[in-house]
Amino acid sequence: GIAMAREHLLNGKAWTKFRDMTKAQGGDLSCIDSQDKYAQAKFSSQVVSPRTGYISSIDSMEIGLVGVLLGAGRKTVEESVDFAAGVQFYLKTGMFVREGDILATVYTERETVLDSAVERVRGAFGFSDDK
Repeated sequence: GIAMAREHLLNGKAWTKFRDMTKAQGGDLSCIDSQDKYAQAKFSSQVVSPRTGYISSIDSMEIGLVGVLLGAGRKTVEESVDFAAGVQFYLKTGMFVREGDILATVYTERETVLDSAVERVRGAFGFSDDK
């Protein structure tokens, strides 16, 4: 399982399969080949660590709810999805951070929710002094 997945990531088979699946679903391969062609959100803000320590947890439910707030998800099937909105993470649980390090970047077309989204993403991170 894990060894095979790692091997396929390293030898390029996973990337080829991802491209095949994207094409089969009608996706635009130029967007994954060149990220410059992918929609860019008008507003973004970095989420910085409030303290030094180890990342002990990330509340995935809260991150999902923030995604909806940003426009990356929807509350009802009638709502549209903003494909430029979302949260990009740079660190994961178990990693050491210093106060002020960038944890993530929040992207949206909805300027009015940006500050709230940043605070909620920051609050979704748990920290500890020990690994």
